Amino acid sequence: MRRWTRMALPPKALDRLAVLTPCTILLSTGLALAAAPLESAVMPTAGLASLCICTLLAHAWRRAPELACQRTGSDVRWVKAHIITHVVPVGFAFAHLSTGTTPAPDPAWIVGFALFFYSGRRTWLALEQAFKRPLYVIFRRGNSAMLITTTTLAVVGQLVDANAISSFVARVLSIYLIIHLALTGLAVARIDRDLGR
Repeated sequence: MRRWTRMALPPKALDRLAVLTPCTILLSTGLALAAAPLESAVMPTAGLASLCICTLLAHAWRRAPELACQRTGSDVRWVKAHIITHVVPVGFAFAHLSTGTTPAPDPAWIVGFALFFYSGRRTWLALEQAFKRPLYVIFRRGNSAMLITTTTLAVVGQLVDANAISSFVARVLSIYLIIHLALTGLAVARIDRDLGR
């Protein structure tokens, strides 16, 4: 049994958080889509969801060096980079919730998401090679597909000034974020098990 530190969660707490996270993500999404009287409940619920995500990411950050036993040090840097770049999707989600509209993917969002998807692709590739799990293969392919398609479409939308393309990319990113953030608990719990509780 490994020694617990301030940032690492015990297995039972991590498993509970892995269940609580998708519940808060889906609840805040549902409230955001509901009628105006429920708007006051959206931000506190989204805040709770963010707290869950941040706790999971802090746990993943703490466990990232243990991947060095399985892989090279450069892979650990990509894992940590991917954890840090989660600020992009979380910021995008808060921009959407606070304004009630999906933000247009301007160049700053495009670069941020490109870094997020690229670091995600490298992270899941390292985990896939170390542990041979189908979950990691699916996540790697998802990050690769999102990196290529959304970045290309967003750049084309910026170049030709096509609102329809930018709008489509923003909707795709919003749907992706709901799914990605809801699966964060499952992914971190699986990584935790693979690294050895």
